[in-house]
Amino acid sequence: MANTISGNQDTDIAPSDVSYSHRYIAFIDVLGFGALVSESGKDQAVARRTIQRVSDAILCAIEELEENLGSTSDLMYTQFSDSFVVSVDADHPSMRRLFSFTLAILDVIDSFLISRLLLRGGIARGQLIHTSKLLFGPAMNRAHELESKVAKVPRIVLDPMLDELEGLLPMLQLARDIDDLHYIDYFAPRKAFYLIPSWLQTIRQTIEEVPVVPALEEKRTWLVTKFNMAISDFSYEGFKGRLDEYVDNGDANPAVVEDYAELLTYAREVRRL
Repeated sequence: MANTISGNQDTDIAPSDVSYSHRYIAFIDVLGFGALVSESGKDQAVARRTIQRVSDAILCAIEELEENLGSTSDLMYTQFSDSFVVSVDADHPSMRRLFSFTLAILDVIDSFLISRLLLRGGIARGQLIHTSKLLFGPAMNRAHELESKVAKVPRIVLDPMLDELEGLLPMLQLARDIDDLHYIDYFAPRKAFYLIPSWLQTIRQTIEEVPVVPALEEKRTWLVTKFNMAISDFSYEGFKGRLDEYVDNGDANPAVVEDYAELLTYAREVRRL
């Protein structure tokens, strides 16, 4: 069963009134989900942990999406099994619409990485039908193709035809990979500086859980390389100095002051893989 939410209500649209529209679409899938679920069926304790882990990620993403979507955002979102599809109008890509699209993608990424689950996906543009009950079209096919055949490693890639989005997607940290594809660089997210060490620790723990086996060597090598690049300029001393300056200025977030020691602990644990 799929969960679908949208900024616009379309439950009363008759099939005869449905037609393709021009939309940006992101198709996001959990990497290795089938193997994870299959393994969980062998042991009750493993099953409980896996169910909790996956459920937490999916429900967290849904909660964030429902909280952040406005009633007129024009953004559609569908969740089924371990997959999320997000789309927005591409004929009139206002900053507000693109912001909603970007925020939805980042919500999904954050929710799954917190549960130490890796994602792969594709972002495309084209003809699409995306309502509360219908989801199909050439753009869906292309986004799925990008996820299943082009991305290859745990990354969400942009269709090479979407160069115009490089400077348009607010908050979306894009990087160009060695194959010239742009992908969402979740190793260097646009978060408050004091959250970066804990985020890096989450990613490191996620990578460390990837089995060291030949079948996953390419994916694990990619993850390790990107992670080590992301922390190449990080230093505990630099972070502590910046945190001390922030806390001492009198306008600091009270939660940051309260969690000062914990934030420094995360910073001490930032290390290469």
